[in-house]
Amino acid sequence: SRGIEIESYKKGINQAFNLTEYEWKCRGWEPLGFEEYHKRLIKSCCKKPVYLTIDIDVLNRNVVDIDSYEHYKQGLMNLENLLSIVGFVVENTDVMGVDVCGMVPEENAFNVYDKVIDTILSSYKS
Repeated sequence: SRGIEIESYKKGINQAFNLTEYEWKCRGWEPLGFEEYHKRLIKSCCKKPVYLTIDIDVLNRNVVDIDSYEHYKQGLMNLENLLSIVGFVVENTDVMGVDVCGMVPEENAFNVYDKVIDTILSSYKS
């Protein structure tokens, strides 16, 4: 009986992630893009003061290449998405502190740090 429950659960999960456009419309849902999903998530979760940690390891190899410095997989996010989310968090929550980690001795990494800091400062409402 436990095996049937697990298979039923897996089937439900697969169906949830394989919805056709017709099914989305029938349910009154709309597929969310990357930024819209994260903005809704941030608005619903960040009700208290936020400490924002940004790890540049989430960025894809075209932005900064960390593979030669780190022992784990590099992310796939582009810089525009990261900066958009960081700006949105700073504008729409009570940020009490920020840190940027994932430091590597690469020129592109320093450019990323500068852009993140610029985004935070330009988005901050005093």
